[in-house]
Amino acid sequence: MKPMKIIVLLFLTSCSLFMSQRERLIQTEIISKISAKAPLLAKCAKQSQLFEKFQQDRVRVVMTLTINSDQQIERFSLDRTDYPEDFSNCAFQIVDLIAYPSIENHELIKVEQPFIFSKK
Repeated sequence: MKPMKIIVLLFLTSCSLFMSQRERLIQTEIISKISAKAPLLAKCAKQSQLFEKFQQDRVRVVMTLTINSDQQIERFSLDRTDYPEDFSNCAFQIVDLIAYPSIENHELIKVEQPFIFSKK
C-alpha cells in the first residue's frame, strides 16, 4: 500500500509542477506582449500630463492584469488610484487590444508589469 501512496504523491507533485511551469510560460508571453506596448503607454503618460501631476521627470507605474480563459482582461488595475483618469483609460484601451494566449477553461492568469516613463 505504501508504494501506491508514494506513486500517487509523485504523480500529483509532477502535475502541479507541470501546471506552474505552463502558467509561467503563459505569464511570460503575456508580459512580453504588454512590454511591447511600452511606447504607446509612454504616449498615454505624456498626453495625460502624468509628469506634471506628480511633478517628476520619471514616473513608475505598476500594471496588474488578470486574463481569463476567453483571452480577455478579467481585471485591470494600476498601483495607485490617483493617476489621471485619461491615463488609466488610455492604458486600459492599449492592453485590452492585445491578443492574449489561450488559457484552459475557468483558469485565470495574473501578471504584474512595472513601467518607468520618462518625461523627455
